[in-house]
Amino acid sequence: MLLFFADAHGDFTELLDIAGQYTPSSIEGIFLLGDQTPQRPLTEELAPLGAELIAKTWFLLGNHDVDTPAFLENHFCLWSRHLHQQTITVDGLRIRGLSGAFDEAIWLPPAPPHWPNRHACAEYHSHDAQANKEQLPRGHWAAIFPEDIPATPAEEPVDILLTHDAPDTHPRGFAQLTQAARNNGAALVLHGHLHEDYQAPLPWGGRVYGLDKQQIFFMTPEMWSKLRQLDRGGSF
Repeated sequence: MLLFFADAHGDFTELLDIAGQYTPSSIEGIFLLGDQTPQRPLTEELAPLGAELIAKTWFLLGNHDVDTPAFLENHFCLWSRHLHQQTITVDGLRIRGLSGAFDEAIWLPPAPPHWPNRHACAEYHSHDAQANKEQLPRGHWAAIFPEDIPATPAEEPVDILLTHDAPDTHPRGFAQLTQAARNNGAALVLHGHLHEDYQAPLPWGGRVYGLDKQQIFFMTPEMWSKLRQLDRGGSF
């Protein structure tokens, strides 16, 4: 079983309560879809899960995760589990992450982007007082850049694409994230950000699920099997 948890906003109670009802061995992965805004290091927030489940936990950044230095820094203890632009395989399913939200300071479609990539932005802000690590100002760590959107189909498609912001299957979503899902070959997209529980079809088959604030989405073995067998022209 996989658990996907959206927009904790500092309150992980629902996740901890639900996960606590299962044995660690029955949960193959836990995925946080952004806006965790942890008040303390994420490993401490998730400590009741136990070491076995924390080791199976991955996260995305949301726009509010950079509201304060502490929110961002409290993710660093699990930084190797930041799923942005990574693809992992869990129980045979290929899962990829795309952190962040569109930000008018970087790129707010349909307007053209101010910066094509993080390197160009970091160079410009290299003397900014809020710059850290690669000299990217903290407030831009959770922004989507054009470099995050694949321009051509992936050689190896993924089964699930996780995002914080929404594709344009929602009226407040963005076509660029639909393009990311299409070019990654995703049959299932899960996102948070809008605090709205909904689902919609993808144009090429499959589904998008938007999750509400502090909502959990379960992926059961039965759903895994259906996803593996899914015809890209079909739907859930």
